[in-house]
Amino acid sequence: MVMNQYCRMMASLCPNMLAANILVPGSTMILLLFCGFFIPQDHMPYYFIWIYYISPVHYAIEGLFINEFTKYSVREISFVCPNWNVYYLQNIVKMLGILRAFRSCPSAFASATA
Repeated sequence: MVMNQYCRMMASLCPNMLAANILVPGSTMILLLFCGFFIPQDHMPYYFIWIYYISPVHYAIEGLFINEFTKYSVREISFVCPNWNVYYLQNIVKMLGILRAFRSCPSAFASATA
């Protein structure tokens, strides 16, 4: 989504479609080249390192690498609705006349009967 908005911004800054068709792919290739995948950060010239930090592709690739190659895990949080919330939701379901087949329980411990 960030790259989509980046391309829209660059196209809106260009005076015409021809200039946008030249500028957008060229600038996108520069961001891709300096995202850290093709040229590692250690081998980049010091005067181009700022491109590494502004590239949204760098942050997407970094997130993928963290997800795939580390043992990072998200702690599971159990959430139980208070009884008054379950009662309130069940009354809304009754008032709207939603069919029983399309209802779902708002928490693991709530009653499925209305």
